[in-house]
Amino acid sequence: MGALGALSVDMTQANSTLPDDSQHDGQSVRFLYNKSLNESGTNIQLVGYRYSTSGYFNFADTTYSRMNGYNIETQDGVIQVKPKFTDYYNLAYNKRGKLQLTVTQQLGRTSTLYLSGSHQTYWGTSNVDEQFQAGLNTAFEDINWTLSYSLTKNAWQKGRDQMLALNVNIPFSHWLRSDSKSQWRHASASYSMSHDLNGRMTNLVGVYGTLLEDNNLSYSVQTGYAGGGDGNSGSTGYATLNYRGGYGNANIGYSHSDDIKQLYYGVSGGVLAHANGVTLGQPLNDTVVLVKAPGAKDAKVENQTGVRTDWRGYAVLPYATEYRENRVALDTNTLADNVDLDNAVANVVPTRGAIVRAEFKARVGIKLLMTLTHNNKPLPFGAMVTSESSQSSGIVADNGQVYLSGMPLAGKVQVKWGEEENAHCVANYQLPPESQQQLLTQLSAECR
Repeated sequence: MGALGALSVDMTQANSTLPDDSQHDGQSVRFLYNKSLNESGTNIQLVGYRYSTSGYFNFADTTYSRMNGYNIETQDGVIQVKPKFTDYYNLAYNKRGKLQLTVTQQLGRTSTLYLSGSHQTYWGTSNVDEQFQAGLNTAFEDINWTLSYSLTKNAWQKGRDQMLALNVNIPFSHWLRSDSKSQWRHASASYSMSHDLNGRMTNLVGVYGTLLEDNNLSYSVQTGYAGGGDGNSGSTGYATLNYRGGYGNANIGYSHSDDIKQLYYGVSGGVLAHANGVTLGQPLNDTVVLVKAPGAKDAKVENQTGVRTDWRGYAVLPYATEYRENRVALDTNTLADNVDLDNAVANVVPTRGAIVRAEFKARVGIKLLMTLTHNNKPLPFGAMVTSESSQSSGIVADNGQVYLSGMPLAGKVQVKWGEEENAHCVANYQLPPESQQQLLTQLSAECR
C-alpha cells in the first residue's frame, strides 16, 4: 500500500478432535497491518484474529490431555511451580476474536522502547483476556539491560497481575583484552529481578558460556531467592552442562527449589548405515548430509558445533536445508600434518527426507616442496609434474619449485613441458623417515 504500509489477510480451516473425543470444525480469519517510519525509527504492527465459528481450535488446543487445567506441566506431568491464572486454559470456552497492537521506537543507536497490548474474547462468555507490556532495551558498550512492566488480566481471574522486571547481561569479554585467549571470553554474567507489586520479589544471578576449542561444551549456573507476598520463600538454583560432539550429545544438570531437588542426565545421538560402513553422529532428522573424506580423520566441519570426521574420515550433518544449496566445508586448519584436500568445500542440494553425500578427496602422505633441475638448470615455468601413482600433481613455479602432497617416502615424479621428445624427464627421490612428522619437507632433485 505504499506510504500507507502493508496489509495482509489469510483464512484457515481447522478440523479438530479434543481430549473428550468431541469433533469440531471452524474457520479463522487473520489480518496483519505493518507500517515502518524509517525517519523516526518507529514500527507499528496491528494483528487481528476473528474466529467465525465456535468450532475453531488450533493445533496447540488439541495437544492438551484434559479439557481444562494449567499448561506448565513438566514431561512427567508434575507441576514444578505454583500455577498462575495466565497459565490456565478451558477448552469449553474457545477463542472468538483477538486484537493485538505492537509499537517499537528506536532511541539512538543502542536503545529500543516497545509497547504492546492485546484484547481477546471467547465464545460462550463475556470474560476477556487483556494484556499490556512496556519495556526499554538498551546497551552501554557491550553491557545489555532491559527494564519492563507487564499487566495481565486473565478471563478466569478477578484481579490483575502486574510485574516489574530488570534484566542485566554482562559478557566477561568486557574486562578482557580484544586479543585475549582466555576461556572466559565466551562467558557472561546475568542478573534479573522481578517484583509483582504485591510484595513478592525474586532475585536471580547466574553465569553461562561455552568451553573447548569448538565451543561445544556449554554451561549455565544460576542461583537466587524469592520471598514476600503470596507463596513460599526460599532459595532456588540450577547448574547444567551440555556437550555436543561428533559421536553424539550428552547433558547433565541439577536443580533445587524449596523442598524439590532434581538430578538429570542424558545422552542422544544418531546412527547412519551407508554403503561405506556405519557412522555415528548427533541426533538426526529427516534430511542429512554424509561427509565422505577418507583419510581426513578428526577434521572439523565448519559452522557445525562439535561435528568432526571420525577415524575413517566420515561425519554426519543433521538438519540439512531441503531443496536449497547447502555449503559443506572442512576446516583445513584442523587437518593432520600429512593430509591435504583437493577442495575443502562441497555444495549439495538435498530433497526432503534424503541422505546426500558431500565428497572430499584427501591426499594422505608427505607434503613436499621440490626444487627440480634439468641439465643443471631450473625446470621451465609452467611444466607439469605428476607423481608416480598419479595421485598428486602440480605446476612448476619460479626457480623450478613445485608443491606436491600425499607423497610416499620414496618414488619418482614425471615432468613434461612440451610435446618434443626432449621436453620431459623423470626425477627419483628418497626421503628420511622423520619427514612423516614434518609439516613441510623440502628437497632438491635432478630430473633426467
